[in-house]
Amino acid sequence: MGQIDGIHGQQTASSLVDFQINAGLVPDGVCGPVTIECLQRVGNRFGEATDSNRLQEEQRFSNLGSQLTGLKVLLAEGGGLDAVVASLRRTLADAGAEVVTSHHPDWSNHAQHANRFNADFCIGIEVREEGSSICHFLGDHFESPTGKQVGAAVSDGLQDLFGEIPSIGMRLPLLRETRMPALLIRIGDVNTLVKDHLSMSKVITDALRDFSETGLH
Repeated sequence: MGQIDGIHGQQTASSLVDFQINAGLVPDGVCGPVTIECLQRVGNRFGEATDSNRLQEEQRFSNLGSQLTGLKVLLAEGGGLDAVVASLRRTLADAGAEVVTSHHPDWSNHAQHANRFNADFCIGIEVREEGSSICHFLGDHFESPTGKQVGAAVSDGLQDLFGEIPSIGMRLPLLRETRMPALLIRIGDVNTLVKDHLSMSKVITDALRDFSETGLH
């Protein structure tokens, strides 16, 4: 990281291009309106204090117990997984959660929807041929403790269905642009996902229930 000198030099230009690539923007090295808007969306998330974020995440789940009554959850998918998301929605709703679904190919759109809904938790599901993983937010100055803990529980619970499925921190748009804890569940085996989505729904719901009972470790 270089010194803050107010000069748009080579190091700053290279960093800007890296940000644009990571954010899914055109990597032209120009800090125009679209790039500025994206920087503003993610800036608050990177700059918040860890202790403050931890407290906010704890408060979202306080006093819920084993039932998720009052918990607002947004479920997101980028296309083709309507039945999978509908199954998870029913399972969470049966546990008492207030659930809305979002269907759109742009994950930033899902993040905006979750923020407008003022969700307590956001879960995205996608098929990814490169392999399965459970992703939570990890930035330079902050790692979502709720996302990490719930993600690890989901990872453990899904191994019987999908084999080894790592829980990892990333800066994906759904994770960095939401104002609440979020997970992006990436599944490599679409056939197993279609066949066992009811079992997956139970694993995710149980992970949220366990977290609401025990809180952050």
